Amino acid sequence: MGSSVLASAAVGSADAVVAEKLSRLASVLDELAAVDVSLVSDAALVEATVEAERLALRTAGAVTDRLIVEASDRDLPRALGFRDVRNFMGHGLHIGDPAARHRVIASTGSFTTICGDRLPPSCPTLAGYAVEGRVAGAHVRAVLEVLEAIPGEVSAETKAAAEAQMAGYAVQFTPAEIT
Repeated sequence: MGSSVLASAAVGSADAVVAEKLSRLASVLDELAAVDVSLVSDAALVEATVEAERLALRTAGAVTDRLIVEASDRDLPRALGFRDVRNFMGHGLHIGDPAARHRVIASTGSFTTICGDRLPPSCPTLAGYAVEGRVAGAHVRAVLEVLEAIPGEVSAETKAAAEAQMAGYAVQFTPAEIT
């Protein structure tokens, strides 16, 4: 593990739990990377590719994005000298398109208010699918593009139904087909 904070975490602490889980994940990734996939059958290769991509999406949606939200809630990017969370994502985390990723996180993340209340995601169905690894960031952005075209006078209930319907489309269609 590259971080001295996680490596020296007190046994039983939340820091130690996270460190142990990340270490196990890294170990499994190392083991999987060492497998000779040239020996895998065609059917198994296709299935493994689909599952690996779903797991990669789950890692982003269920783990990394949650950590970024928590860092944002604590204002850690500024404390570390970054201009804002997008700057932290780009320069600190080396995320290729931090603005696009931030847009996804802003709609699927569960942020904490200044009073300490946890807000539900603005797009709860999309958030659930992201955590499950069923949609990618491009799908979320395509759905957001459609939802942003809904006039402001449309009721909140209708907008919520539209979000659920469009999230369902995101599971079935490509981002281009959604827009």
